[in-house]
Amino acid sequence: MSPQQTLTFYNKQAYFKEYIMAQYNRKNEVLKKQYENHLELDERLSETTRLSKLRDIRKFETYTNFKDFKTFSKQQAMGFKDSYKKHSVEYSTLSHTIRNLREFFGWLTQQPKYRSKSKIEAVRVFSLTRKEENIAQRKAYKDAPTLEQVRHVLSSMPTDTEQQMRDKAMIAFVACTGVRVTALMSLKISHIDEHQKLVRQNPAEVDTKFGKYIVTQLFPVGEDIQQIVVDWVRYMKANKLADQNSPLFPAMLSEYKAETGEFTQEHLSTQHISSQTTIRRVFSEAYKNAGLKYYNPHTMRHMLTSLGEKLCNTPEEFKAWSQNLGHSSPLTTFTSYGQVHTHRQCELISSLSR
Repeated sequence: MSPQQTLTFYNKQAYFKEYIMAQYNRKNEVLKKQYENHLELDERLSETTRLSKLRDIRKFETYTNFKDFKTFSKQQAMGFKDSYKKHSVEYSTLSHTIRNLREFFGWLTQQPKYRSKSKIEAVRVFSLTRKEENIAQRKAYKDAPTLEQVRHVLSSMPTDTEQQMRDKAMIAFVACTGVRVTALMSLKISHIDEHQKLVRQNPAEVDTKFGKYIVTQLFPVGEDIQQIVVDWVRYMKANKLADQNSPLFPAMLSEYKAETGEFTQEHLSTQHISSQTTIRRVFSEAYKNAGLKYYNPHTMRHMLTSLGEKLCNTPEEFKAWSQNLGHSSPLTTFTSYGQVHTHRQCELISSLSR
């Protein structure tokens, strides 16, 4: 089973687990399956996105005690929205759920036997006020480690065992590339050229966002950090006889020790890591052991964007930096990752008056 198939399998298991011994409406299930086919074939949405939408539809069903969708009304829509607001959910979550329900019931009103003026009017209830939408779309500042902190974390990580070597190389690799966790799990030795310090994320084999083909030159975070990555690739090829199809960061091999009666994980397996939790745990323990607070792997992308804003002197350079992160437009990099910390914002504005 490939890394992508493994992730798909667990996504399905997590979703359908909700239905084991749970209440459901047979007629509704038929309609939801038709809607899922529409999302897959017509909208061409990924399975992760489809399951997210189905979960929100189930929230509405739970609220109505699984009443037939034929009974959908303005009162139901208003009641659900008011009830959901009382659950103290983030406005971004509220907006996401309401939008998914508006899309589903909008689709439903176009189906035979479900077309009626009252149902079309009911769909309009699935909206937020302008103020609520502004709050939902607000971009909160995402705290991220500094390059100096990452270097401190790496310098404090031991390399006595294969697992320690792998973990250190993994953090160094994310710092050098900003690669997403799902891609990190599916990368193979063949995807990195340690001589040119180049990573090719081929969506046919690597689980990239939106299935993009991404070419990443290791970011200029320092020769010391880049060398950790290069040394790891060379170790895998020379000592583990890794071929082109071997995972770049393998899972650990679980072995039973009869003398202690315990399972140990001292050696690398030939399999890909199958859980994001494993990678997040590596980061969590590394920061903790370095005496720093935890930053999840994705925050490395914020760190790299901040570094790019300091190093890039021309629009072309920042465009290249943005593409290196896998973005089609520098605007994505600026709006999603380019926030300026409030403290730094005040410093910059104050310096302009000098």
